[in-house]
Parts: sequence; structure tokens; C-alpha cells
Amino acid sequence: MNGDLGWMAMTALLAIPAGAALLLAGLPSYRLGAGLNAGAALISLLASMILFGVRPGANVYLRVDDFNI
Repeated sequence: MNGDLGWMAMTALLAIPAGAALLLAGLPSYRLGAGLNAGAALISLLASMILFGVRPGANVYLRVDDFNI
């Protein structure tokens, strides 16, 4: 389960900002965009904090250590 949590956190860390950027491009309201941006930043921060405790396994394409987080 810990490996799955690490991969989910890494996927969230990459996908949430990309998805938020796509949504922000189409929003007409400044207030709604600001709230979405702050929410996406908070969720990305929480996903990155998970990587301190649970790390996905290293492979050719992914190398996570304390210095790179």
C-alpha cells in the first residue's frame, strides 16, 4: 500500500497543476480563478509532503530523494 500511495502522490503532484492550468485558461471570473489556483496549490503542497514519508520505488525515469523534493 505504501508504494501505491507514493505513486498516487507523485501522479497528483504532476497532474493537479497541469489540470488547474487548463481550467484556469477557460475561467472568466477572477475570483473563481484565484480560488481554484489557491486550492490547486494547497493540494499540490499536500501531495508533495506525502513524498517525505512514502516514496515510490526508483526506476529509470524517477529518482526521488530528500535533496530533490
